[in-house]
Amino acid sequence: MPHALALSVLFPMLIALLAGAAVPFQAGSNAALGRLLGHPLWAAGVSLLVSLMLLIPALLVLRAPLPQLQNLT
Repeated sequence: MPHALALSVLFPMLIALLAGAAVPFQAGSNAALGRLLGHPLWAAGVSLLVSLMLLIPALLVLRAPLPQLQNLT
């Protein structure tokens, strides 16, 4: 297997492995945030808001095109 092909296969696998390993940490932080804020729905809202605050600049930096809504039908 050529070197570039090996990296193109192994890199996504490594990212998937790291993302899977992070799931328990996300669950723990959501639980702690829910206790701190007094209700799990507040924790979910804060988590989504923080995600959105990180996602929008990433979309702008990467210049991701707007989705084509007519493709949904």
